[in-house]
Order: sequence, then structure tokens, then C-alpha cells
Amino acid sequence: MIKSDETNSAGAFRKNVIEISNSTFQNITQSESGNGTAINAELKTGSLLKIADQSQFTYCVSSSGNGGGICLIIFGGTAELSGVTINYCNGTNGGGIFISVISEISVELSNISFNNCSAVNGGGIYSNINAGGKLIFKDSCKFSQCKASSGNGGGMYIDIDFASQFEFKIIDALIKQCQAQSDSSYSYPTGYGGGIFLTGNGDYNPLTLRLDLKGMQIYNNIASKGGQSLYVVMTKVAEWCRYGISGKYVKGNYSDGISIKIVLQGIPVNSSTFNSYTLTQITSQQNYLEDYWKVDWAEYYTQSTGNDSSPCSSTTPCKTFEAANIKNNINSETSIHIYVYDSASIEDTIIISQTYSPRIFRNFPLDSTLLSDILIKADGKFIITVKVLFQLINFIIESISLQQFVPGIYGSSLTAEINLQDCEFHMQDGELQIRKCFIYLEKGGNHAISNLISKYVQSEENIIRINFNEAGSLNISESQFENITRIGEQITGGTIRAVLQHSSNRFNITDCNFTTCKAQDSQGGAIYAEILNSNAQISITRTQFLQCEAQSGGGLFAKILIDGKLILEDSCEFRQCKATSGNGGGIYADLTFKASTQASFLISDALFQNCQAITSSSVPSSTGFGGGIFLIGNGDYDPSTLRLDLKGMKIYNNTANNGGQSLYVMMTKLAEWCRYGILGEYVKGNYSDGISNLNELEGTIMEINIFQNSSQQQIQTQKYHLQYLWTQIPILTEVEVTLNISNTNEPLQFTIKGNNMIPGKLCVKIVDVGPRKSVNEKFQMQQYDAFEYIYPPYDSSTPITVIGIPQTEQIATFGMKDYMWFDYKNENYYIFISNDRQIFTGYEGKEDSGAFLDVIELKDGSSFPIWKIVLIVVICFVIIIAIVFAIFFLYKLKGEKDKKQDKMQIYINQGQTQTLDQNAPFNTTWEKSDFEKVKKLGKGAFSTVWCMKEKSTQRVFAVKVVDFDTQQEQESILKERDILLSIYQTILNSGSPTQYIHVVQPLGFFLNEDEDSYRAYLVLEYCSRGDLRKYIQNMKKSGTEISDRRAFELIAQIISAVHQLHANSIIHGDLKPENVLVMEDYKIKLSDFGLARKIQEGRDYLTAMGGTTPYLGPELLQKKVESNSYQQDENATSVQKRLIQTPASDIWAVGTMMFELLAQHHPFFDNNGGDIPLLELVRRITEEQPAELPSHYSDNLRKLIKDMLTKDPSRRITSEDILEIPEVAEFLTNN
Repeated sequence: MIKSDETNSAGAFRKNVIEISNSTFQNITQSESGNGTAINAELKTGSLLKIADQSQFTYCVSSSGNGGGICLIIFGGTAELSGVTINYCNGTNGGGIFISVISEISVELSNISFNNCSAVNGGGIYSNINAGGKLIFKDSCKFSQCKASSGNGGGMYIDIDFASQFEFKIIDALIKQCQAQSDSSYSYPTGYGGGIFLTGNGDYNPLTLRLDLKGMQIYNNIASKGGQSLYVVMTKVAEWCRYGISGKYVKGNYSDGISIKIVLQGIPVNSSTFNSYTLTQITSQQNYLEDYWKVDWAEYYTQSTGNDSSPCSSTTPCKTFEAANIKNNINSETSIHIYVYDSASIEDTIIISQTYSPRIFRNFPLDSTLLSDILIKADGKFIITVKVLFQLINFIIESISLQQFVPGIYGSSLTAEINLQDCEFHMQDGELQIRKCFIYLEKGGNHAISNLISKYVQSEENIIRINFNEAGSLNISESQFENITRIGEQITGGTIRAVLQHSSNRFNITDCNFTTCKAQDSQGGAIYAEILNSNAQISITRTQFLQCEAQSGGGLFAKILIDGKLILEDSCEFRQCKATSGNGGGIYADLTFKASTQASFLISDALFQNCQAITSSSVPSSTGFGGGIFLIGNGDYDPSTLRLDLKGMKIYNNTANNGGQSLYVMMTKLAEWCRYGILGEYVKGNYSDGISNLNELEGTIMEINIFQNSSQQQIQTQKYHLQYLWTQIPILTEVEVTLNISNTNEPLQFTIKGNNMIPGKLCVKIVDVGPRKSVNEKFQMQQYDAFEYIYPPYDSSTPITVIGIPQTEQIATFGMKDYMWFDYKNENYYIFISNDRQIFTGYEGKEDSGAFLDVIELKDGSSFPIWKIVLIVVICFVIIIAIVFAIFFLYKLKGEKDKKQDKMQIYINQGQTQTLDQNAPFNTTWEKSDFEKVKKLGKGAFSTVWCMKEKSTQRVFAVKVVDFDTQQEQESILKERDILLSIYQTILNSGSPTQYIHVVQPLGFFLNEDEDSYRAYLVLEYCSRGDLRKYIQNMKKSGTEISDRRAFELIAQIISAVHQLHANSIIHGDLKPENVLVMEDYKIKLSDFGLARKIQEGRDYLTAMGGTTPYLGPELLQKKVESNSYQQDENATSVQKRLIQTPASDIWAVGTMMFELLAQHHPFFDNNGGDIPLLELVRRITEEQPAELPSHYSDNLRKLIKDMLTKDPSRRITSEDILEIPEVAEFLTNN
């Protein structure tokens, strides 16, 4: 099995790319349960699987698994299949391929051939598409003679969550001679969809265009019950069929009036309902898909050479839409299709208000892709309150004067549904500018614009204008806006202006390009948006803003009030955008935060590159900020809401005249936001501490009204580098400099007093600010072009000496041999200090506020200043006192040692008898000073566990201490903390208040700076009797064996703990003696949940996440390959090609532990206890039977252990069955 994890055992991120090309997989049979006979791959974030270049899969059979040839489970990685042939493969679901897409990832199949493949469902392919997944067939895919032998979908079985952001598109695929056969032995309907069976749950919105079968070609397919080529089970099947022209997105090469209707069928119910229906119910509700889209309509034709007095027929067309036959019938109950041969015009108002059926305007002839023109004259406009479709139309606007309320297309009602497909919008030839809006959507309604192209337009109005105050949405997709200039000062915004005032409003922009869109005298060069009501949302996906300009918000200007949300996701780009005389070269975001309502701005994936913010000559002090983004937060933002999250922000080479080259933030809770999470994680995107320029991210803690009325000097003095707000800042209180030339080693000596200085990291910056005329003790460095000298140099091996701990007053000292550069008699020097060589601070820890260096010059012979002499005397006195105390201590040591041991045992005993509240809140306010170490409990590769006593309560805890300096260390302990909290809370909430929780209780978490590094402290419940490993070792040392009764008692305890997890769909994944802890009352607690996972609802397995090799079941060790794939360590956790993991894997681990306890050696180790190579151990576990337990143990006990070590996980005994065994059940009281 191919397995790609997001993280390894230590939590470090890794990416995997696997390529399989020109390979043959043939005659492979998998008799036991398992998926993907040839390839079984589970792909997580960052991973990629490529199968290409004439690879072939022939006679691959999985008799009881999914995906006869290939099984792909995609959680965040992706797969590319191209030029692959799959012949005569068989599986339960997906004879050739099984694909489950469980994330917002696109999987493309290109030039794939499925021949004579079969399965119960999905003879060629079976796919689940959830959580926004995307599946696309293109470049001559082919399904030939594939079969659903006793189910549905001869060629394809596609199951979709229609309510998600999914995509399923057939761009180019042939399905021929495939069949779906019925089988009455199944409880659900079978025999539907000879070519494709398309099903799912949720309501599909056709406006999104996410379901598109235009490239489907179908020939001679058969289905026993319905849908010879396509059967659709979907609540909105009628709406989907009617969207577009004559089933455009549904029918592929199906031909109305020629093809047999039974080729395409469907039923308007969801998957769950369909599966519960009888044949009679299905037959009564299903329909031919053609009947959904084929309704009677009246046709009218226009042509540039036509005559408005003619009948407007195809042979005698009219000239304009004002023709009597069109204007008088436009609102008749019959559906109206108006065809434009070459061009038509509208000179007056046409009101379209008939709700019975849609009105369609499109080009003619129907097989042409050439656009027809509609000229909208000065007083012409469409007023629309119902469904109207414009397709393949080139709109041209003529305008003489500014007509703010006379748009070309006006959606004026909640019931309006305006849809533009494959249209263009231009100015009339010869005009310099236009003065009216192209599309104005007012009040509400659901609208869609796809593949609109608009270029070279100068207008005093917006191209698209939205003002919703009722329920409504607009989806703009795959559209291009190029060289659009909005001129004048009367209208706000650029190309698009959107105001959303209703809670249900949605404005989605997907796969669009805005190039050189400008708002010369306003904000938002491409888009200006306001959200004025709660829950309204703007989403921008895979959209580019290139060379867009405005006064502020060159690409986008957004003002969000009352819980509104702005989301940028999936590779958005802002390149070379500019705020010409304001703020926010790429984006200007104005957010309002109140106690009960918090606006949201989320960037999951967006690039800002080469954007600029330029100062306005008229308002120089408050402009020129935020080259990429300018962000205002009005009111008090609550960071715990996570509504302001810029994690996906990527910044490169942006500039701003006055501050924040890539980001400038202005809000009162700026510091709290920066400090929330780990090291500015919600603020900085791809900004890197210690590498990126400090000026990239800056901000001010103030309100916008104060900012706008402040002078440039006032703003600059209150400006912060944002890294300053999440970094540990040293505090300088006093500096002394002495020069003694008689000291030939280091005549120039510096002494710095302060706190929060980190030994080994502290450095200083000495700044020469110019001639010595006057002295300002607190110097603002940015006022000068200063010469800087940083000590120690990067390559120095001698750090600054720091005496004292950061939390108290410290003294730092260093000296220099070369002092000739230090012209202190003629120049002014100031000093700053830093812990990271980036953020330098002075008095009170203020950034760029340094201390003046006043030099004390000592005469010859005065080699030591007075303070050093005093310091030496004090140190000598302390040494003498220490010697006296040591002598006294040696006399007392023997007696005190016994007392100390007794006292320590008292502390531990207190921990043994203490009772913890199972509902106790998780404490994050503890500090290291709150605890006193009692003894070390254990040490691992990355952590040390201590027994500690809380000073104030005398309670005893187990405290796991982990370094917290690197990203790997941070991710590992935070992941462990979150998983343990989640599991503990899940179990706590699932049972009765009196149940005993068999999971070690997480009690608290805090960070502490220990000397030269950060450490994380995870506070846990203390288990006084150690772990099961200690128990086993003690038995070995004493030469004793455990009794049957005691063995069953321990099994009852351990299995009770495991069952508590399994009953809540949790797999521990790393059970071993070290992770089974024993309380004072001998009750069992499980620990170390770093690899534990919760099984997804609707499944009975999860991805194998790792574990400790000696305790992994054979199902997790099969198909191990190269010996160099493993660490030569019995605790290695890097496992390749693992199969799916079920609760049975935990039972195997318990069986192995109990075997060790009973036999005092591993069931696959030699009896002499010697180690064996790891690969040999793997071979034994997967191929050999475990050793026999000693015969003096009872048959029932030996049988139970043997049942736990059954190699087939599907036949392995379960925790529930174990608890019902009488010898085990005897010990289950109060478990």
C-alpha cells in the first residue's frame, strides 16, 4: 500500500511524490478483504501520485475489496492518471478504480481506458466526492463493455455531496456497450445506469455549473431497470436539466427527437430515499430527462436586415426587440426563445415579468459559437423580475449622458434570476466612454455570470453593480475583465460594486481574471464591496487581480460590518496592484468588531506580489500604508473567535511609502491578535521570523479616526513591527561604558542592566547618529540615517555574558579590543538590545528607542571600575559563605537524606490518594514557578516526564516537558495536547457522570522560557504505580509469574480502557506497555495519544497512522519493501505501504502485551530474549504463528490471547466480545 502522511512520528511536515510510468500489473488476485489489488494509496496534504505513460492493469481482482486495479483515498494530496489502460479488472465497488475524494482537491483522469471491467457497483470506476472534491474526465477517456454485475453504474458510479463545493465534469469521455444488471437479493435498487449512475445527497445549485456532462458520448449501453446510459438520483434533477439550453449540461451527445428517451432517466429524490424505495415507487416517480428540459416554447428571430412589422419568424425576422410580436408576447405563459441572427437593438425599456417559464436570448444558428450583438441604446434597458438567460451574446452599450439608474440589464426583484453564459460586453466603436451600468442587480434574487469577457471599457459607472437588501446571490465564474477604467468621482468603486445588506447574501467569484482594472478617483480598482448585515459572505476563489489600481484597495476594497465574511481561497493572486494615493495596494479591508458581532477576514491561499501603496500629496501623513494589504479593525477584536486569519497569505516584493510593505494593520487589539496562537500564526502568512524584512508587517494600535487626524510623526512614533508583538523583547534600564586604554585585552567595556535578556542570543546595536552637539537620552533611531554596529558579529564564538534569569534584573557585559572606531568625543552614540538580531529595543522595551552612551574614561592604572571591585568583593564573600555552608551540610546530609526521602514519599502518596474532578477545566494559566519537582518519571527522545507538586495545593501531577523552539517540536506537542483533550472530552460527554475514564486526564498546558529556549509543559494526571513495562520488568527480576486470575483482571482493566475508545469510534494506534499506566487502585489509564484518531462517521476504518513495530498487527506490516525504509530501532514508526487500520489493530497490541506479561517475552521473539533484526521480526509477524504460551496457564486464557493474535483482523476478537467472557466480566464492576 502507498501511504502518504502529513506528518511523521515527530510531527514534522513532509511531502511525497510517487510516479508510476510505463508499468504493467497483471494477473493479481487478492482473496482476502483489501482495497486496490495493484495500487492502494492514501494521499494527504502535499502528496502527489502520478500514474502515466501507457501503464496497464490487466486481470487485477479484489474479490471483497474496493478498486480491482487501483484504490485512491484522497484527504488532501492529489492524483494524476494519464494514458492508463485497465482491462478485465474486478472489485466490489469500482472494478477498475475506486476513488474517494475527501478534501477540496481536483483529481483529473486523462486518456484513461476501461475495458471489460466489472464490479457490483461502478464496473469501470466508483467515486465518492465529498468536502469540495473535484473529479474531471478529459482527453478521450473510454469505458467499453464494463459491467455492474449486480448493482448500478456499468461504466461509472458517482456519489456526490451536492451541498459541498464539489465539481464533477466530463470534458471528453466515451461510454459504450456498458451495462447495469439488477439483482433482487440486494435490499437496495439495482440495475440502473448502464453507462453512468449519478447519485448523492444535498441540494445542487445549477447556477454553480459544478455538474457538467457536456463531453459525455454514449453508445449502446444497457440497464435492466432504467437509464440505459445515464440514471440520475438527485433532488434538483429537473432544475439541472433545465439550466442552459435543452439540457446542455446533462445530455452529452444525446439528440432530442432522435435518441431513445430511456437512454437518460432520473428521479428527483436523494440517495438515501432512493435506496429505501421499492421498484413501484421508483417507477412512479422517475422521468425521462429530456422531458425535464423539453417544453413547448415560442420562437422569435431578429436580424440586422429585418423589419419590425414582420412576424419575427426564422424566415421573416424582425429588426429590434421593440417589434410588436416580441414586445407583446415577451411575458406570455409560453416559454420564449429569442434568436439573434447577427445583431439586434433595444431602444426603450423591455419589462420581463412572466414567472411561468424562462425567457432565453441567444445567438443563431444554434450550432454556431459566434456571438450575436445586442446594442443597448441610450434609453434602452431590460427590467427583469424573473428567469432570463442570455447566451452567446455580445452586449454593446451606447451612452450619451450619465444614467446612474438606467442600466443595460436591471434585476429589480427578489424573484429575478439573470443568467449570462458565454457573453461579452464592450463599448460601441468610436466612443471614448460610456455612462451607464451594464448590469444592475437590486433587492435580491439568484444570479449567475459565466465566461463573460469585457475589455477596453471606460465608464462613469460600474460594469456590474449589486445592491441586495433581500435574499440574493451572484456567482461570477470563468470571466475576464481587462482594461476597465471607471472614471469620475460620482460613483464609488471600480469594475464591480457590491453592497450586501441581507444575512443570506452570497457573492462568489471563481476562476476569474481582473487585469488593469482601475478606479481613478475611488476605491477598489476591480471590486468594491460592503457587507452591512450579519452572515453575508463574499468568497473569492482561484481569481487573479493583475495591475489593478485605485486610490485605496488597488485590487479589492471591502468594508465589513456585523458578522460579515470575506474569504480568499485556492490560489488567488494580487500582482502589481497599486493604491495610487491611499492605502492597500492589493486589498483595503475595513472590519468592525463588537462584543456580539465580529467581522471575518480569512485568507486560506492568496499571493500578494509587487503591489504598492503610494502616498497622497494632499494627505501624506495617513496614506502610503500596506503595499499588499491595509487592514482596519474598528472596535475590540476577540482573537479567540479566529475570525481574522491570514495564515494563507503569501507576500513577495511589495512596497509601501510609509509603512507595512506587505501588511499594515490598525486596530486596538493588535497586540492581542499577534500574540494569539504560536508566534503570530494568524498574522504572518509566509513571513519568516529572522529572515523576512521587519518592515513587511507593521501596524498601529489606534482607531481609524485618530489615525486619519494624526501627523506623520505621531503615526511613525506609534508604529510597530508586528513581529515585535509576538517576540520576546529584552528590556533595557541602564547602560555604562568605560574606556581604559591600559587594559590591553579589552579596553572598551560595556555593562547593560535590564531584564528579559536571553543568554547566548543577546546582541546589541550601537548607532552613530552624527556630530556631538546635543544629547537626547531617549533617541528615536528612525529620525536619522545612522551608522550601525552590531555585536557580537554573526561569526563570533564569544557571546555576551548575561548574569541572572530573564524574569529578574540582569547584568550583561562584553568588551572590545578595537576601540578606535568609537569616536565618542565627537559623535553621539546610542545603544539598542535584541534577542533575535532583528527587533532592537531600548528603554522600557520600546522599539527603536535607544539609550545614549556616555563614556567613562579611566586613567592609566585604573584597570577596574569601582563597581567591578565591589562585585569581586561580594563574589568572594559569597564563596566563603558557600564553603562554610557546604561543610555544615555534609554533617547533616545523612540524617537529612532520610528525612528528604520520607518527605518525597509523602508528596507522592498525596498524589496517590488525591481525587481529581473528571470535569476539571483545562488550566492554561499555570507557570513553572507554580510547581516543584519531586522526581523524574522518564525520558524520551523529545521529552522528559517529571513528577511535580503544585506548591499552592500540594497536589502531585505528571508533567511532560518538551522543547518548543522548532516548528517540528511545536507541532508535535500541540498536536498531542489537542488530540488528548478531544479524546478525553469525547469520552467524558458520551457516558454517565459516574463512569470511570480510562484515559489519562489532561489538566493543563503552559509555555515557559527556560534559560536559552522555550519549553512546553503538558500537565497530566499522575499514575503512581508506573506503566505496564515496569510491571513486566519487575516480574522478570523477581522470577515470578502472574496467576490466571490476575491475568484476567488486568485484561479486564486494559480491554475496558480500549473498549471505551472503540465505543466512541477512536483507535489508539500505539498501544504498548509504556502507554498503559497503573493507578494506585490498580485501575488502568491509557496515555500517549499522539497517533490516536477518530473514525469518520459512516466508516469502520481509518488510515494507518503509524505505531511501534513490535506491537503492530500483520495487516499494518504487509508489503514492507526495502530494508532501508525502516529505522533500525524496535520503536521505529515510519511504516510504508500500510493497509487501513481498524479497532482490531488495538486488540492485536493488547494480545502482544499480555503475551509478554504471561510468557515474559514477545510472542515473535526468541525464547532467550535476544533481539532480532527488525525485518526478521516483521516477517515473523506477517508470516508465522505466535509462540505458544506456557502450558500451566488455563486453556481459556491461552485461547483468549490466541484470539487476540488472529492474523485476519476481520476475524480477530473484539473488545466487546472480550468483555463478555465470564472470567473477564467478573472484574468489570465500576469500570
